[in-house]
Formats: sequence, structure tokens, C-alpha cells
Amino acid sequence: MAGYEIKPSGWLTFDFRELWHFRELFLFMTWRDIKVKYKQTFLGLAWVVLQPLALMAIFTVIWLKVMKPAELDIPYPLFAYSGLVFWGLFSSGISGAGESMISNANIIKKIYFPRIIIPASAALTALFDFVVTLFLLVLLILYYQIDVSLPRFAGLFSLSIMITMAASFGIGLIVSAATIRYRDFRYVMPFFLQAFFFVSPVVYPLALLSSDSLRIVLSLNPLAGAVTLARAAITGNPANWQAIFPGTLMTVFLLVAGLTLFRRNESSYSDLL
Repeated sequence: MAGYEIKPSGWLTFDFRELWHFRELFLFMTWRDIKVKYKQTFLGLAWVVLQPLALMAIFTVIWLKVMKPAELDIPYPLFAYSGLVFWGLFSSGISGAGESMISNANIIKKIYFPRIIIPASAALTALFDFVVTLFLLVLLILYYQIDVSLPRFAGLFSLSIMITMAASFGIGLIVSAATIRYRDFRYVMPFFLQAFFFVSPVVYPLALLSSDSLRIVLSLNPLAGAVTLARAAITGNPANWQAIFPGTLMTVFLLVAGLTLFRRNESSYSDLL
């Protein structure tokens, strides 16, 4: 009697029909992650807004009282918060996806399903948190009476979200694949994210830097392009595509690299966990 072997397709290909077949599992795991994250918390979803709000207040004091730089196109609290919400999406996506495979080791060992569903559900959980933080962003825009073009805002802001999600998912896939083999990455990632925060134009504009070469290097940061686009959507100023393109190109590279590395090692995850 002939035997059959069930295994995933090649590491350079993705079976989208298989992913669609497991869509309910994907949605279930996403909803499970959201519920577990806020289970038995007193403030619940309020923590999602309180974190960037507190950081906005701290950096506003530093900006106005200590640095006292030139005027911005929008009030600094709105400037800082618009960057911090994207930083939250970026860092949460990386952290969640990076830890997801280790956290779900039991289910990975028991049954087969496309493993990419696990980090993808973690990234979607970060997107859920991001949507919650947008309510306060809208309130700040209304408070400061910023005249925003809704079609332009929707288009540029959506593109900003796509860039941020793609970059965080790509890095998250790399980290999750590496963490399975080398658990040291679980301790390296917090330090990496802290350092990455300060080289990202989250709470300061790239124009603040006096060195042209340094601005060019920092523009390779995927978050730089996303935040620049988001702020252009708020201010109504023309988007600086020369500053946005390098980060977008880096985003594509990180996403392709993450997908390739994750898929290439997928068959060994059950044995290594």
C-alpha cells in the first residue's frame, strides 16, 4: 500500500489556497491574542492610549523647555503623538511576532498548519491596538483645529500603515525564525528596539539633523518614511518622496527577507521548539 507524506510547499513559494483554507484559525488566534493581552487588566484598552499619551507629555516638556528648536508645521504634542502611535505599531508588531512561535510551541508540535499564521496573528493584534490609538489622534487634530483633507489623509495614512506593518512583519519573521534556533534573541530585542527608537524620527524631525549624510542614513529606516507620510497627511504639505523612498525600499527588502527566511526553516520548527 502506497504511503503519503503531508508537507508544506517549497520555501520560495506560498500556497495561498492553503492560507485561505486556514483563515478561520488565523482569525481565532488573532482574537485569542487580543483577549489574552487585556485579560484581568483594570484599565483594559485604555493602556493602549495611555502609553503614547504619557510619552507625548514627557517629550513635549523636553522639546519646549530644554531643546526649544524652531517651530514645526503642527503643534508639537500632535507631532509627537503622530510618531509615537506608529512606533507603537512597529515595535509591538516586531515583539509580538518575534515571541509568537515560542509562545505557541505546544500547538505547533501537535498539528500541521501554515506556521506563518502565528506571527501574522501577532502582527494583526498590534494593528488592533493601533486603531484604538487613532481615536486620540483624531481628537488632537480637532483640538488644534488642523484643516485636514480627508481623501488625502486617508490615502497617505493608509500607505503609512502599510509600510509600517510590512516592515514590522518582515523583521518579526526574521526575529521569530532566529529566536527558535537561538533563544538569545529574546533578550537582544528589547535593547534593539530601545536603540531603534532614538534613530527613528518619532519625536524629532529629520530636518533637525545638521548632517546631510546622517539624514540620508536615517532615511533608510522604514519608520522614517511611514512617519513622514503620516505627518504630510496631517499638515497638508507635499510629501517628501526623496526621504520616503529609501525607507520604503528597505521595507520591501525586509519583508522579502523575512518571508524567505521563515519559509525556508518552516519544516524544522517542530523539532527545534
